[in-house]
Amino acid sequence: MGGEMSAHKDMRGYRTKRALAEAMFDLLGREDFQNITVNDICAAASVSRTTFYVYFEDKYRLALHCMEEFKAGIAASANRGDLRDVLDKTLTAIDGNRRVFRNLLFGEGNKELERILHLMFVEDFTALLTKRQEEGKAFDVPPRMIAVFLAAGISYLIIWWISGAFAQTKEEMVENLMKMSDTKLE
Repeated sequence: MGGEMSAHKDMRGYRTKRALAEAMFDLLGREDFQNITVNDICAAASVSRTTFYVYFEDKYRLALHCMEEFKAGIAASANRGDLRDVLDKTLTAIDGNRRVFRNLLFGEGNKELERILHLMFVEDFTALLTKRQEEGKAFDVPPRMIAVFLAAGISYLIIWWISGAFAQTKEEMVENLMKMSDTKLE
C-alpha cells in the first residue's frame, strides 16, 4: 500500500510540475520573462503559491526546469550520433516557439538558460567525436575541447538566429551550421 501512495504522490508532483511548465511557456508566448511573476504562473496553472514553492525556488528555477525538459525531449527524439538530426530537431522546436525562446533567453539574469543550450551541444559533439574516434579518426586536439569550442559557436549562432539577427530559414541554419561543423570535424 505504501508503494501505491508513493506512486500517486509522484504522479501528482509530475502533473503539477507539468502544469507549471506549461503555464510558463504559455505566458512566455505573450510576455517578457522579467515581467512574469510567480503569481501569474500560479494563476495560469491553477496552482497555489505554496504548491509552487514546494517544487521550485523561484521563476528562474522553473525556467531552468522548462529548458531541461526541452533538452530531454530533443535528446529522446534525436539521434545523438547524427549532428544534422540534432540540429534539425532543436531548430524545429525553437522555430515553432521562437517568441518563447526569445523571451526566455534575452531577459535579465538568463545566462543560465544560455548555458543549458551550450551544454546540450557539448554533449552532442562529445558523443559524435567519440563515435568518430571509435571509427579510427585521430584528433590533434582533445575531443572534449573540440566539443566545447563547437558547441559555443553553434549555441550562440542559434541565440542570434532566435533574436532575428540572421534572416535564414530553419533549413538554411541547419545547412550552414553543418558546413561550419564539418570543417572542424573532418
